[in-house]
Amino acid sequence: MIRMLMVATLLAALGGCASPSLRYSGAVAAGEDPHAHEVPTRRIPLKDRVVIVTHVAWPEADRKGGSHAVRWNWYEGETLIAERAKTLDFADTPYRFVRSLAASDLGIGHYRVEVLVDGRRVDEQTFDVVAY
Repeated sequence: MIRMLMVATLLAALGGCASPSLRYSGAVAAGEDPHAHEVPTRRIPLKDRVVIVTHVAWPEADRKGGSHAVRWNWYEGETLIAERAKTLDFADTPYRFVRSLAASDLGIGHYRVEVLVDGRRVDEQTFDVVAY
């Protein structure tokens, strides 16, 4: 029984590194530089960029998070309009990563972005691109 408990504890600890848990995320209007500001908003002017910011963390602060397949699925209504994918090496916890598109590429309207890490949805953001 104690041996099974130790194995379960070890698997849970390793699982935390393999599947980071979401800390924070938000859609951000950031002008020309998506790294300059991290002010969550849901209304993005047509002249700005839409930046999806995702933070992940895992319990072992002294361990790297490892390599993960990250995918961003961009939707207008229920229609998939853009897909972006990248393999990221999650360095120190918490780890921050971003993806952006020019709001003008989307056009005025209501949108949703899903962020998947290793095929598992960790974030979903909705926002509106507006004229001003």
